[in-house]
Amino acid sequence: SNVLEGKDADAKAIYLLREIRSANPSARLDVAVYNAILKNIASANRERAEEFFSTIPERSTASYSILISACGRLGTEEGANRGLELFDELDDSSNTTIDAAVIAHVLLCQLKLKDSPIRAKSFLEKIESRYPNTVQARHYNIALQACAEADTSCAEALPIAMDIFNKIETSDTVTATDATYSNLLKVLARHIPADDKRRTALLSGIFKKAAKRGCVSFFVYDAFRKATNPSVYKRILKHGRGGKVSYSNIPQEWKRSC
Repeated sequence: SNVLEGKDADAKAIYLLREIRSANPSARLDVAVYNAILKNIASANRERAEEFFSTIPERSTASYSILISACGRLGTEEGANRGLELFDELDDSSNTTIDAAVIAHVLLCQLKLKDSPIRAKSFLEKIESRYPNTVQARHYNIALQACAEADTSCAEALPIAMDIFNKIETSDTVTATDATYSNLLKVLARHIPADDKRRTALLSGIFKKAAKRGCVSFFVYDAFRKATNPSVYKRILKHGRGGKVSYSNIPQEWKRSC
């Protein structure tokens, strides 16, 4: 992997594999070698990565994860759909397993699309049904991020985000993290108009929950500060020394789980 850094990493990767094969044609290369080469090709050229991927004799879950991640970097519907195709292929394989990383990469593939909240929700429901023990907080957090970044014209973003948050709140296996709260605060700020009476109460309620659970990272603090008007912000964060409110001044208890 160290040899393959920098410019023309994909070409270097192909060259290195040829050198290995020419030095010992009968050698059976470990899939980790193929994956290291695939990762470098994928970082430079997704189409060439697809070609190389098809030549790997025994693909692992990591092989699929690398290529799905490359599809996500395209930020297009084509890339998102290809990521889902690869996941289905992996899901149908008897030689591989579905892990948390590959689920995260499929969700990340959906982020830049117009209907990303709907796509993320649909994929999560599929995973919850088939692999309930593999779902992690980070998967829900990516779906919340999709809602936070969705265009304000996406009417489904807010209800989907609240539904996801309620699932986390009632889950026996998944616990909210600071990313959960910061993303949800961004969703509320983006998709509830400033003059809506619900806005201040919801923002304050979510921030207080984060504080109670010790999840007020700087990202949660900053999202709340940007989303609320100064009077609400200062009233909730009334612990600043000398009347000043800053992240360094808020109670350590609010940050204990970060």
